Amino acid sequence: TLGGAGGSSDVLVLSGSTVAQRGQSVSYSLTNMQPNATFGLLVSLSNSGTNIFGHSFDIGAPYTIVHTGTANGSGVGTINFRIPMAVAVNTIAYVEGGARNGASIDDSNLLTLLIL
Repeated sequence: TLGGAGGSSDVLVLSGSTVAQRGQSVSYSLTNMQPNATFGLLVSLSNSGTNIFGHSFDIGAPYTIVHTGTANGSGVGTINFRIPMAVAVNTIAYVEGGARNGASIDDSNLLTLLIL
């Protein structure tokens, strides 16, 4: 994992795939959320930091929200998605989770994903 230049709170914990091939499914787990919190998984080619809904994230712009969901009663969310074939081989992408905690936003650690 590589930290970015943005957020520093990393209240949430993101774990999962760090190497994948185009067309392959990747899986992640996002923990430490409030029960039933709304969350999203963001992917970018930049780790320069950005501000989203007034909260500093490590991931840089532009980013794509590849999955949204609701945490279970234990504050855990699972995410699975397929790497598009259109992504170039040897691409390095950054993955970060974010969740609404009442009126505030929490972010996760930043993971690096190498696409082969």
